[in-house]
Amino acid sequence: MRSYIRTIIDQGSATELDLNITAERLYQDIKNESFTDTLSWACKLLATSGNSRYTSVFEYTIEQSPPVS
Repeated sequence: MRSYIRTIIDQGSATELDLNITAERLYQDIKNESFTDTLSWACKLLATSGNSRYTSVFEYTIEQSPPVS
């Protein structure tokens, strides 16, 4: 997933489907420890879209992310 997201960011070619898949993965995998690095890339992708539609995804991510130690 991280490789997929990084490629989209590097190419600047995110489609609405890419953004929706990324948002869905954030909801599904927020508690998955192996998803932590991908989490930051997913947030970056959604943020660079400039689409306020994903504001709730960011709020959910902040609320549900494990604390940084």
